[in-house]
Formats: sequence, C-alpha cells, structure tokens
Amino acid sequence: MTNFMLMLKLYFISYLYMFMIFFLFRKNLLLILLMLEFMMLMLFMLLLLNLYNYNNELFMLMIFMIFMVIESVIGLNLMILMIRVYGNDYFFNYNILQC
Repeated sequence: MTNFMLMLKLYFISYLYMFMIFFLFRKNLLLILLMLEFMMLMLFMLLLLNLYNYNNELFMLMIFMIFMVIESVIGLNLMILMIRVYGNDYFFNYNILQC
C-alpha cells in the first residue's frame, strides 16, 4: 500500500507541476496544447493506477483515451486556423473576446 501512495503522490505532484507550467507559458498556443496533453497523460496514469484494482473496468481507459485524442485534434485544428488567420499562435497580438 505504501508503494501505491508513493505513486499517487508522484502523479499528483507531476500534475501540479504541469498545471503551473500551463499558466507560466500561456502566451503561445502550441505550448498550451503541449501542457494540456501532458496533464491529460498524468490523469490517464492516475486513472490507470486507480482502475488497476478493478479488473473489469478497463474500458474506461479506452473512453478516456478517445477523449484525449479528440481534444488534441480540436486543439491542433484551432491552432492551424489561428495561424492561417493571424499568422502566428501568440495570444498577445489579438483580442480573443472581440466579435
């Protein structure tokens, strides 16, 4: 049980570290998408660690992985659209809230 708690703490600290980096590099969309992917990977590992005890519940991992792929595809599509319209992926060049 101590090994399980150690792994849980390690994943939680890694997730908080990625969350902190996510807010530090919020100017560039590519870095934001990369940090979101790492955060989703940490959540996947936590889910894997928690669902390991339930042998029949591993289909939730597949559903979570599908949502991870969909999220990354939507993020890359938005980044490509922003680069085509504005010429770069920096947030300080334009106002997101403008209609």
